[in-house]
Amino acid sequence: MALPINIKELVHGKVVEWERLEFKAGWNPENILHSICAFANDINNWGGGYIIVGIEAIDGVPQFPPKGLPLNKLDEMQGELINICHKIQPNYLPIVQPYIIEEQHILVIWAPAGDMRPYSGPSTLGDDARRQMQIARGPVEFLRPVNVGLMFFNREPHKFFNRAWIELAIHPDDTGRNFITETLSRREILSFLGLANQTNNFTNNIKPLIDMGIIELTIPNKPNSRLQKYKLTSKGRKLLK
Repeated sequence: MALPINIKELVHGKVVEWERLEFKAGWNPENILHSICAFANDINNWGGGYIIVGIEAIDGVPQFPPKGLPLNKLDEMQGELINICHKIQPNYLPIVQPYIIEEQHILVIWAPAGDMRPYSGPSTLGDDARRQMQIARGPVEFLRPVNVGLMFFNREPHKFFNRAWIELAIHPDDTGRNFITETLSRREILSFLGLANQTNNFTNNIKPLIDMGIIELTIPNKPNSRLQKYKLTSKGRKLLK
């Protein structure tokens, strides 16, 4: 819905007091959540305030032309705003509306004084779970992931650990004494066959399985890698059933 105010006059501080305006150069949901709570609580009884995202302010003075926000991100930002506002207690939802100022897209968030004050929100967004799982450490201003966090909760762990891989172990019993490793090295396969780790034994016993599509390389683009291992293909699994 359109806000009941002239947006050009608003951004220049002509219709409301400067104390009721807060300018944000970019989208920072955690910072914006804190501002929404502050305006909703309206300690000074000013009637709430406006958060204008996409316009930078230096010493409280808005800078023009605006920095603006990416057009293709506006819907995503508005959706995220609704999600983070669900974290405010008691329930509170501001009114948000996109505008164009000097050919730049901005978001204006109107946070009127709430009727069920005081309002509160989380001090941070996302830190708590990471700290509880012990996959990140450090102060709020320098929270950094630990190795296990980068390994298991990152889509591209190889960018941080160029020789890392994850192995899956299947335990057929509750004790874990008997298990099948999902990937095996050349040495391990030949050892199970009672053979020495020699090239001719690899050629005669492992390579035919690769050629038949029963097992496959874990590092197919580097067949001679010392980290190379082998795993069953779907065809190989069917043969075991």
